[in-house]
Amino acid sequence: MSLPGSLRDLRQEAPSEEERPLSDDAKHGKEGEEEGEGRCGLFCFSPDWLQVFNSPRCLLFFMCALCATETAILLGLTPGVISSIEGRFELSSAKSGFIVSSTELFAVFTVPIISYYGGKSHKVREWTN
Repeated sequence: MSLPGSLRDLRQEAPSEEERPLSDDAKHGKEGEEEGEGRCGLFCFSPDWLQVFNSPRCLLFFMCALCATETAILLGLTPGVISSIEGRFELSSAKSGFIVSSTELFAVFTVPIISYYGGKSHKVREWTN
């Protein structure tokens, strides 16, 4: 029994290599740019072996991995450790609550600074266009 609008009806042809917006083999960087612009690395350190990770898929993977790690630390590790810290150092609930919320306070001060400098330096040009 096939319903109109079923999965079979909604399938489309896969886009060709030229039409695909985030292909791994897309050129990273435009003609006329400096050598090394758009390369994967940290400051002047961008060796050839590191360019394997210079793709949108790797960027997505590493961003997801970092978000999962941060979530595991904030939601799993911190609540489990804070009770041990309260008992060992005889902290009040207010002080231990401040310790837990300090991660958010740290973000309030550092995110604008990082965003300012990040907006002025290397931008992902072709991946977001």
